[in-house]
Amino acid sequence: MTVAGYTLGRLLGRGGMSEVYAASHPTQGDALALKLLRVELTSDAKVIAAFLGEAAQTRRIHHPNVVRIHAAGREPSGQCYVVMDRVDGEDLATRLRARTLTEDEARTMFAAIADGMHAVHAAGIVHRDLKPANVMLRGSVPLIVDFGIAKSLGAQSALATGRRIGTPAYMAPEQLTGGLIAPCVDVWALGVMMFEAVTGSTTSPRVARRSCSRPRRAR
Repeated sequence: MTVAGYTLGRLLGRGGMSEVYAASHPTQGDALALKLLRVELTSDAKVIAAFLGEAAQTRRIHHPNVVRIHAAGREPSGQCYVVMDRVDGEDLATRLRARTLTEDEARTMFAAIADGMHAVHAAGIVHRDLKPANVMLRGSVPLIVDFGIAKSLGAQSALATGRRIGTPAYMAPEQLTGGLIAPCVDVWALGVMMFEAVTGSTTSPRVARRSCSRPRRAR
């Protein structure tokens, strides 16, 4: 099967909105992955706009800890696609199921992820679903992937979305309540990931879930 000149290979993964295939191109090589929007969603204008719009935004990011987006578009048949680097390796979630990280490993790993997220936020994007499963490991180098539900910052960035989108265990309180979406929701998720990496759990009985967009009032 060929999409926009890219030849599709084996299925790499399947989610609620898309399927990801290994892909190759005559001039770009074969170390690629192509994400296809599920057929049943290709008639939803809002889904298409989000799928292609965020890919176009993410394409501007060039950072060693963020997966590179090469192309995105829609075929005459209606198929919507995003082409990115393929990362052959395990994700951080798989590694953490095997064992927790040492302090030194966690420090190195999350300094790199935080650096990548800084580049994402500088490009005006909030990931909204930062979690171990969305960090691929190329050896010991982490790469942030899957910007499928990312949100662009802009004139409406301070408005409530009215929808709860993300993975609950890593969501900031405002995501859980459909409120403000800003870079700090990714910072919250990064903190949960760090805690999980060294303890094996995403929750702590000593940590209250407070909104990261509302600073505590001084007493």
